Amino acid sequence: MKVGAPIVFVFLSALILINSIKVSLTYGYYELRPSRFYRKTM
Repeated sequence: MKVGAPIVFVFLSALILINSIKVSLTYGYYELRPSRFYRKTM
């Protein structure tokens, strides 16, 4: 328990960090260049 708890906490915090970074990047791309993004996907 003493060894496992910190590993789980670090793993969850890392997941939350990665998800927040991904969301911020996607929102930044949508705000900056929406037309280019849509042209690339469509």
